[in-house]
Amino acid sequence: MILFLASSSLWFVLETAQDSFNLLLQVGAGTGLLYLLRWFWWRITAWCEITAMVASFAISLAFLLARGFGLRLGTHRELLLTVIFTTVCW
Repeated sequence: MILFLASSSLWFVLETAQDSFNLLLQVGAGTGLLYLLRWFWWRITAWCEITAMVASFAISLAFLLARGFGLRLGTHRELLLTVIFTTVCW
């Protein structure tokens, strides 16, 4: 039920299909480094992965909302900032 409400609320925020693609790309970029490092570093646990997923989605959603208010940083900067923010969080 919560997932349905969350996805339904995103319908009001997303303007184009590219916005949804950018959101998915940023969430994947934020968690991608952690998923690679878990094979080489024993300190990465499931809680680190959950934290990275939540943080990556939160910052991606914040960039999407900022775009709605007219603040456009560019996709490459948003991707880089998402990776940095997610890495700092875990």
